[in-house]
Amino acid sequence: MVSRSYKIILFLAFVVSIIFLLIGGYYTSKDTVPYPGKVVSGDENLTDGVAIKSGEGVWQKYGSWTWGLSGAMGL
Repeated sequence: MVSRSYKIILFLAFVVSIIFLLIGGYYTSKDTVPYPGKVVSGDENLTDGVAIKSGEGVWQKYGSWTWGLSGAMGL
C-alpha cells in the first residue's frame, strides 16, 4: 500500500507541473506573432487571413521549415 505522505508528494508534484504548464502556455500565446487580417497593395487585396492560416498549415504539414537547412549548415 502507498503511504499517505507519498500520495501528497505526488499530488503536489502534479499540481506544480500543471501550474508551470499553464504559465508557460500563457507566455507562449502572449508572445506569438499576430496574423494580418489581409494584405493589400494599393487598392488591390492580395490575400486574407484565412489564406495565410491555410498556407501555414500546408507549410507545417510538409515540414517546409527544414528546406535548405542542409545547404545552410554545410551538410
